[in-house]
Amino acid sequence: MIVVDNASADGTADAVRAATPRVDVLGLPANAGAVARTDGVRRATTPYVAFADDDSWWEPGALQRAATCSTPTPPGRGARRPGAAGARRVRRRCG
Repeated sequence: MIVVDNASADGTADAVRAATPRVDVLGLPANAGAVARTDGVRRATTPYVAFADDDSWWEPGALQRAATCSTPTPPGRGARRPGAAGARRVRRRCG
Protein backbone atom coordinates (compact mmCIF):
# COMPACT_ATOMS: atom_id res chain seq x y z
CA MET A 1 0.00 0.00 0.00
CA ILE A 2 1.19 3.47 -0.84
CA VAL A 3 -0.06 6.53 1.00
CA VAL A 4 0.64 9.85 -0.68
CA ASP A 5 0.86 12.69 1.82
CA ASN A 6 0.04 15.71 -0.30
CA ALA A 7 1.96 18.17 1.94
CA SER A 8 -0.50 17.91 4.82
CA ALA A 9 0.32 19.63 8.09
CA ASP A 10 -1.90 17.56 10.39
CA GLY A 11 0.52 14.74 11.22
CA THR A 12 -1.21 12.16 9.04
CA ALA A 13 2.02 10.89 7.46
CA ASP A 14 3.68 10.37 10.85
CA ALA A 15 0.56 8.65 12.20
CA VAL A 16 0.46 6.25 9.23
CA ARG A 17 4.18 5.48 9.56
CA ALA A 18 3.77 4.75 13.28
CA ALA A 19 0.63 2.64 12.92
CA THR A 20 1.56 0.66 9.81
CA PRO A 21 5.30 0.48 9.15
CA ARG A 22 4.80 -1.72 6.06
CA VAL A 23 2.97 1.09 4.25
CA ASP A 24 5.05 3.15 1.82
CA VAL A 25 4.40 6.80 2.72
CA LEU A 26 5.31 9.19 -0.07
CA GLY A 27 5.57 12.69 1.39
CA LEU A 28 5.34 15.54 -1.09
CA PRO A 29 7.01 18.89 -0.30
CA ALA A 30 4.11 20.90 -1.75
CA ASN A 31 0.44 20.20 -2.40
CA ALA A 32 0.34 18.86 -5.95
CA GLY A 33 -3.43 18.47 -6.13
CA ALA A 34 -4.59 15.55 -8.27
CA VAL A 35 -1.08 15.18 -9.72
CA ALA A 36 -0.11 13.57 -6.39
CA ARG A 37 -2.00 10.47 -7.53
CA THR A 38 0.37 10.16 -10.48
CA ASP A 39 3.33 10.23 -8.10
CA GLY A 40 1.76 7.40 -6.14
CA VAL A 41 1.01 5.35 -9.26
CA ARG A 42 4.63 5.68 -10.37
CA ARG A 43 5.66 3.88 -7.17
CA ALA A 44 3.12 1.09 -7.58
CA THR A 45 4.34 -2.34 -8.69
CA THR A 46 0.95 -4.05 -8.67
CA PRO A 47 -1.44 -4.75 -11.56
CA TYR A 48 -4.21 -2.71 -9.90
CA VAL A 49 -4.31 0.74 -8.34
CA ALA A 50 -7.18 2.14 -6.27
CA PHE A 51 -7.62 5.62 -4.85
CA ALA A 52 -9.22 6.96 -1.69
CA ASP A 53 -9.16 10.56 -0.55
CA ASP A 54 -9.94 12.31 2.70
CA ASP A 55 -13.60 12.40 1.73
CA SER A 56 -13.97 8.88 0.31
CA TRP A 57 -13.47 5.30 1.42
CA TRP A 58 -13.74 1.68 0.30
CA GLU A 59 -16.41 -0.50 1.89
CA PRO A 60 -15.12 -3.79 3.36
CA GLY A 61 -14.55 -6.30 0.55
CA ALA A 62 -14.92 -3.70 -2.22
CA LEU A 63 -11.27 -3.80 -3.34
CA GLN A 64 -11.29 -7.60 -3.62
CA ARG A 65 -14.53 -7.44 -5.59
CA ALA A 66 -13.12 -4.76 -7.91
CA ALA A 67 -10.00 -6.86 -8.53
CA THR A 68 -12.11 -9.93 -9.29
CA CYS A 69 -14.30 -8.00 -11.71
CA SER A 70 -11.29 -6.42 -13.40
CA THR A 71 -9.43 -9.66 -14.08
CA PRO A 72 -9.89 -10.62 -17.75
CA THR A 73 -11.37 -14.02 -18.48
CA PRO A 74 -8.69 -16.31 -19.97
CA PRO A 75 -9.00 -17.01 -23.73
CA GLY A 76 -11.25 -19.95 -24.46
CA ARG A 77 -13.45 -19.29 -21.44
CA GLY A 78 -15.89 -16.81 -22.87
CA ALA A 79 -13.45 -13.98 -23.35
CA ARG A 80 -13.54 -11.99 -26.54
CA ARG A 81 -10.45 -11.56 -28.63
CA PRO A 82 -8.62 -8.25 -28.21
CA GLY A 83 -10.22 -5.52 -30.26
CA ALA A 84 -8.64 -2.91 -32.48
CA ALA A 85 -7.45 -0.98 -29.45
CA GLY A 86 -5.95 -4.13 -27.92
CA ALA A 87 -8.45 -4.24 -25.08
CA ARG A 88 -10.14 -7.37 -23.85
CA ARG A 89 -13.73 -7.26 -22.69
CA VAL A 90 -14.51 -8.68 -19.30
CA ARG A 91 -17.58 -10.90 -19.49
CA ARG A 92 -18.39 -11.11 -15.83
CA ARG A 93 -21.35 -9.59 -14.11
CA CYS A 94 -20.33 -7.77 -10.97
CA GLY A 95 -23.41 -6.10 -9.66
